[in-house]
Formats: sequence, C-alpha cells, structure tokens
Amino acid sequence: MTVRDPMSAISPPRCRNDFKVAIICTLPVEAAAVEALFDAHHDETGEKYGKAPGDTNAYMLGRMGLHDVVLAFMPNMGKGAAAGVAASLRSSYPQVQLALILGVCGGVPRRPDGQEILLGDVVVSEGIVNYDVGRRYPDKFVGRDAVMHRLHRPTVEIQSFIAKLQMQRLRGYLPGRVKKHLSLLRSEPATRSLTVHPGWAEDKLFKPWYHHQHHHHKSVRSCGCGNERICDRARVASCQEIKCDKRELVPRQRRRGGNSPPMIHFGLVASGDTLMRSGIHRDAIASREKVIAFEMEAAGVWDILPCMLIKGVSDYADSHKNKIWQRYASAAAAACLKSILEQWTPERQRFSPEGQDMRDAMDARPDSWKDGVWIGASADSSVVASTLTNEGGINLHHHQAKESPSNKEIPISQPRPKNGNYRVEIEKDVIRSVVANTLTNTGGINL
Repeated sequence: MTVRDPMSAISPPRCRNDFKVAIICTLPVEAAAVEALFDAHHDETGEKYGKAPGDTNAYMLGRMGLHDVVLAFMPNMGKGAAAGVAASLRSSYPQVQLALILGVCGGVPRRPDGQEILLGDVVVSEGIVNYDVGRRYPDKFVGRDAVMHRLHRPTVEIQSFIAKLQMQRLRGYLPGRVKKHLSLLRSEPATRSLTVHPGWAEDKLFKPWYHHQHHHHKSVRSCGCGNERICDRARVASCQEIKCDKRELVPRQRRRGGNSPPMIHFGLVASGDTLMRSGIHRDAIASREKVIAFEMEAAGVWDILPCMLIKGVSDYADSHKNKIWQRYASAAAAACLKSILEQWTPERQRFSPEGQDMRDAMDARPDSWKDGVWIGASADSSVVASTLTNEGGINLHHHQAKESPSNKEIPISQPRPKNGNYRVEIEKDVIRSVVANTLTNTGGINL
C-alpha cells in the first residue's frame, strides 16, 4: 500500500521524457520499501509509457513529492547486470538527471574519522572505488594503483548537492525527515514489518580475525573447520547455531542510547563483483581506500548515468553476515532516499540548438489547429514512428500523397509503404517543444 499525500492529484507526466529521476534496486525487499513511499502511481505495469526498442528492463513509474520517478528492477546482482540496466534505462528515459542506487550494503565498523557505523544506518556515496580492478597472479591479486581506474566521482552538480545534504545532516533536518518517513511506513499495515528494528542484541560485530566457523571440538573434527577454512554447513548456519563466542564481540558505544533513528554517513563506497565476507579483507581495503561500505552495483552504473548511492547497512561485510537486518536497512534507505529527493531540484530540460527553428515554428502555431509533420521517403519512418509511440496526443496516419490523404491510421508496428508518407498530427494540448526535440535529429521531415 502506498503512503499518499495531498499532492496525489498532480497531473501525471505526458511521456517518458518527463521523468528526470530514476531509482535502481536489486532485491525485491528494497524495491518494496521504495514503492511504499510513492505518493502516486503513474504506471504500475509499465505498459502505459512503454519502453525503447531493445530495453529488457522492468519498470514501475510513480511520483515522490514533486518528482516523477522511474523504478528499475535488476535481474541479479553485480556490476555487469547494473550496467545493462542503466544502459537500457537511459535509452528509454533519456532525460534522467539523477539515478539513485537504492538497497543494502555491508558497512565498515568505523568511518575514517572514527565515528561508529551500526547496522540499520544509511550510507550516501561521495564517490565509488572500484576495488576489485587489477590483476590476478598465481599467488595473489594486485589491484591497480592508478586512481583513474578505481575512483569515480559524481558530477559537479551532484557534488554540490551532497555538500548541501551534509549541511542539513549536521543541522538535524535530514535525520528528522528520515524519521518522519519511517513513521509513515510504520503507520501502514502493509509496510509495518519493514520498519521493525531487530534490536541491538542482533547487532553483532565480531573481531575481524574471528571467523564464522564451527568452534566446538567435535564439530571441527567432523567437518574440517579450522584456521582459515570454513565448511559449507557453517557458511549457511547462524552464529547461534555454530556457537560463535560472544567474548569475541567488539563493544559498540552508540548502542547504549537505545533504538535511536538511523544515522546517515557520507563517504566513499567500495564497489565490486565480489560479495565481501571477510573482516580482515574489509578492514585492509577500508584502511587503504578510505571507504565506509561495500556493495556490488554502483561501479556498473556510474559511467552511464549521473548517480548517487543510498544504501542501508545490513551487515558488517564479514563472515558472520546474515539477513536479519535486511528489511529494516531497506526501509531506512528508502526513507533517506525520499528525504534526499525533497531537496533535489532538477536542471531544466535543455534542447540542442540545431532544432530551434523547428521548435519555434511549432510553439508559434495557433492553439485552434493541429500541426502536421510529413515524414518523407528519405526518412527512416519506422524509427520515427517508434520514437513517437509514447508521446501523448499524437496520431500517426499514412497518406498516399499530401493532396489526397486517405486518413487511414497505420499501426506503429507496421512498416511504411514504399509509395507513401506518414503524417504525424500533433494535438493542441501536447507539449510541442518536447515533440519537436524528439524529431530534431531525424532526416526527411518537413514541418
């Protein structure tokens, strides 16, 4: 069930070009937390606005506050899958100015400044370190030292936006909004379970060298656990089942204050195709790269879309990883995402100068009649027709000649007859500049 607000009566977007914000999720629980904070749904099935040819993504479209957003679902984890989703998203929604990678991550226990990071906190990226780029030798892996191969900074606009958010965090505004959105989720029966705090007793940070393996002597003799080896049964068992020693837990100071709202941390995030489950390697990479979390998707999106990462900390990226905190961390990240979107002002859509004459002609027409765009024999009519499929108020007709129109509407999927032309009729209530921009770079068009 969606948490509604009075702005739900705002008119929906006319076409895919009106969507300026994208959200990318990997796990269903992550997407559920985001969808629950939609203020309105535009297209739950994805059929109304359609997709570009070749786009294999699944989408859900809605609104958060003043922003029309497209929620994209990833088929699986990893940089490669994320890059594929981002590329397809860009083809269908070319005007997206901000992509938010939403989900859960493994947290580094302390930031470089010494501040504790607890389970359920939220990490916001200042940049992405592609930590698993390098060379594999027979005896070891050697990462590339060149910064250009590893470090991805956000755009200047997003860097400025992050600076603004950091100020609002210090003043308490951003945490207050996160708390409010979590309360809204908690008030809805359908989403209440997402906001249940597991309790600090389930926030267990073990010493990095204390592995998640059988420790009882009889179990060790039967399964072979010992030193650096962890048996397959231990990997899927809980700490309680294999009797991990509580004396090896690291004391945490912040937990003494009760179940406080999640803290928001800004910093570099390590991204790679490897799921980090080693406290020793986590700390070594965190010390070298100054990262505060580990995840598996951002590096695949970073070079394709202008983006930020917002992820809830669901584990400590060690061998004791479990899914107890996954739901709450997803809800906390979604609440933080909506709080951040409340502060985002998208840049106004820009058009290329070469299409200005066409746009001026369309904008100057009287509102009492329709515009007609003739697509001649030299144009790739099927491409134009496909491009215009999702523009509202547009009728596509085929005419044998301009002087004797047949007024017979031809389905978009059919090819253009060789001896005729298409005519695109644009209703008076269509945003003419948007349509003109769509046609700008297509040859064989007469206005």
